[in-house]
Amino acid sequence: MNAKGKERPTALVTGASSGIGLGITQALLERGYRVVGNSRTISKSKELKASENLVLVDGDIGKKDTAIKVADGIRVNTISPGVVDTPMHANDDHELLKKLHPVPRLVQISEIVDALFYLESAPMVNGENIRIDGGAHAGAKW
Repeated sequence: MNAKGKERPTALVTGASSGIGLGITQALLERGYRVVGNSRTISKSKELKASENLVLVDGDIGKKDTAIKVADGIRVNTISPGVVDTPMHANDDHELLKKLHPVPRLVQISEIVDALFYLESAPMVNGENIRIDGGAHAGAKW
């Protein structure tokens, strides 16, 4: 329960140890969520430490035993980003990567977080995928 006597929401974040997943996990915790964070070796994370509000689950979410540990009876929506400005692309040619989107820039983690909070605020949205890729999925020339 939170200070207002309401149940706090719980979110499951896969890939929570770095990049987009880390940004989403941190944003959820800052907003008072309880989070189950998952990645193959999340317990070794330097940025995240298990706490009352954060459960860390090591393992490949694509494997049944890990999936059973982290999820049961949840509403599922997905977010499919284009090329995101994360440490994964730190050494890549950003000018070249920008050309992969009709809107010539990289997606920011904050834009993915915004989509996440839209999905969370819309309980009748279920089974949806939101693309955040500047229109790349719409069939551009590349």
